[in-house]
Amino acid sequence: MTTSFDPKKAMKSVKRLEGMLAFATFDIRHKSLEPESETQEGFVKIASVLKPPSGGYLSLTFLIDTDNRIQKETLQAYFGKPIKTHIKSFMGDNLEKIVFLSLDELGEIEKWIIQEMKVHVRHLSGYEKTIIEKDLLPAIEDCTPFSFRPVEWWPQHHEDRMLKTMSDRMKFSEPDLLKRIVNWMLR
Repeated sequence: MTTSFDPKKAMKSVKRLEGMLAFATFDIRHKSLEPESETQEGFVKIASVLKPPSGGYLSLTFLIDTDNRIQKETLQAYFGKPIKTHIKSFMGDNLEKIVFLSLDELGEIEKWIIQEMKVHVRHLSGYEKTIIEKDLLPAIEDCTPFSFRPVEWWPQHHEDRMLKTMSDRMKFSEPDLLKRIVNWMLR
């Protein structure tokens, strides 16, 4: 007997493992969105998943309130091949791949864009702030009408997050053994 695949359940499972790093708000300056106003606001949640020895991915979840279907289609068009190409030019060989997922379509949400962008990199551990502030957000600003405000960093350490993630997955009889394994992986 096979079980059916539930995309919502799968997404919740993946999101649970991500460690919140930061968030930022941004303005969207696009004259065709609303005739009476040239600026619209959005929010991006930035999380990461580390993979030994030093790689992983950054998950940027964009939330944008929309008023109508045309506005939503216009904004969704910014997430795709042009942004991938542009980020590649900023990040070079450290970039492995970029994956987009429209969470508003998955959840059938009408008046919001919830777009997730997973940026897989070869070297992430210890470089998150630099990658986000010097590569990712400037690349996105350069090829979209988005203008980011300063990033607000979540108070969290990578060792603590990796330790918690591993301890959630595995039950060790010796807590020191888990710490030694995590320290070895972070070298």
